[in-house]
Amino acid sequence: AVDSLLVGDHRQALAQIQQLLVLNPDSRLGYLVHADLLAAQAGLEKPIDALAGRNDQGLLQSLRKQLLARWRFATDLKAERAGRIPARLALHSQSEPDLIYVDLPASRLYLFSYRDGTLEATANYYVSIGRNGTGKQRKGDRKTPVGIYHITSYIPGKNLHQRYGSGALPISYPNPLDRLKQRTGHGIWLHGTEPGWVNRSPRATDGCVSLSNSDFEQLYQALGNPFATPVIIDDQPEWVTATAENERNPEFPGILDRWYGTWQRRAPTSLLEFYTDPEQSVLFDTTATDRNTRLVDTALYSYPGEIGHMLAILRFSKGNDQTRTVHQYWKRQSDKDWKIISETQLDPE
Repeated sequence: AVDSLLVGDHRQALAQIQQLLVLNPDSRLGYLVHADLLAAQAGLEKPIDALAGRNDQGLLQSLRKQLLARWRFATDLKAERAGRIPARLALHSQSEPDLIYVDLPASRLYLFSYRDGTLEATANYYVSIGRNGTGKQRKGDRKTPVGIYHITSYIPGKNLHQRYGSGALPISYPNPLDRLKQRTGHGIWLHGTEPGWVNRSPRATDGCVSLSNSDFEQLYQALGNPFATPVIIDDQPEWVTATAENERNPEFPGILDRWYGTWQRRAPTSLLEFYTDPEQSVLFDTTATDRNTRLVDTALYSYPGEIGHMLAILRFSKGNDQTRTVHQYWKRQSDKDWKIISETQLDPE
């Protein structure tokens, strides 16, 4: 329907909207666009909004905001981002099957996967976020957090209040960096939409990220085993070519290599230079780690919402079956000096 409207074919757009409403009878936005098209064909001088009563204005405004977000994506952002990836994905690991990226200004959730060695957006969905915006700081502020998290579990819709729709994927807010920043609250989920709606307005939740029920089910099925899937929630997205993406913080991989070499030598005194507080570390005590443990995989991400921060996800192996995943939060101290401010182990599923 959007493509038909862009070329001025209102008759075709009307037919397509009618088909959409047959498939999605709860689509309030669909009915509003349908009414707009009928009003245009009828030659009404005033828009539908001007004819509505005062009590309906709030609902109309929320629907218009959703329409604007969808229109902006369809007419501008979709083409702009074709063949590009978020700059935050500094060095996403090819052994990581999937990654979720939430572009907050665009009200869009992307699923990224590797295909033939190239990181690609394999799906994208319209989403609603916190009604008070982004940058969650405290419990009850109704804001969506900005940061890097991971999925911790799956809750089917039958075990939830109907407001969460077809299910939920809780994420790891607050993470160690949030706790260092004294951010509070909990219960941030990716979830479906309540009955009577297909989607809500761009800002409609208590801080969660909400998809339509059909989109949530599609996302869940695409993930397979969703546990530990990274979820990057970004309030300042920058989309770049894959080559430009690797130019961010070019010195950092070398610093991480130096840390690993020092850690392998089991040299606590030398290792101190990499930490602001060894008490915030699970790897600093090298005597507690078996010498057969080796680093087998690394993923690096520029951290959203924080200037000069990186997250390194390290996977260690001891033998064929034993693995250990560690999250390192790094902060730039000067131009080329980075230190670990927190280091935690991801509990196994």
